[in-house]
Amino acid sequence: QVCSAAQVARRLRRTFAWLCRCSIMDLAAQPPYQSLEGFAAKYKASCFCKRDCSECMRLHAAPMQWAALFEKSDVRFAQESLAFLRWYNAKCDAVYTAGVDRVFPCKVQCTHCGTWIGDEGRDVFAAFPSLFDFVDGQSAPRFPRSFLPAYRIFCRTRALDAVDRLAAFEDEVRTPASVA
Repeated sequence: QVCSAAQVARRLRRTFAWLCRCSIMDLAAQPPYQSLEGFAAKYKASCFCKRDCSECMRLHAAPMQWAALFEKSDVRFAQESLAFLRWYNAKCDAVYTAGVDRVFPCKVQCTHCGTWIGDEGRDVFAAFPSLFDFVDGQSAPRFPRSFLPAYRIFCRTRALDAVDRLAAFEDEVRTPASVA
């Protein structure tokens, strides 16, 4: 979705209005923000401040991003962390403090410590494996096989040549890329 300056201004006004009249519970009715009740977490992740957050701010500037993709229905945030989330849509250059107003795709961030937690699409949540409890700062992380990279996407704009022999795509796994 492409947003004009007027649309961004309207969204900002709605966001501030939302703060006055809505509760975080509006957001908590949909995945991945709904209740943990009856939900068995297979893995746990957190950012620096532990509001849904670990040992240091783990997400940093790097030549590539590593993400594990989950169906949104398979992800839950702790209810106490919902008040500390904000969303950013790069195409609109808009920040949303009201999750119900966010535009997909968007980045999800902890407002307390600043950690970028993941990317949210309409049906998928891309979480950053370095935020999961596999990383304790004491020993080498042991990631489950399902978290290991299977392919590279958006290679048209890559900063480094790949040397890992993973399949590479110029886009979201549709157009094969030539990799040096």
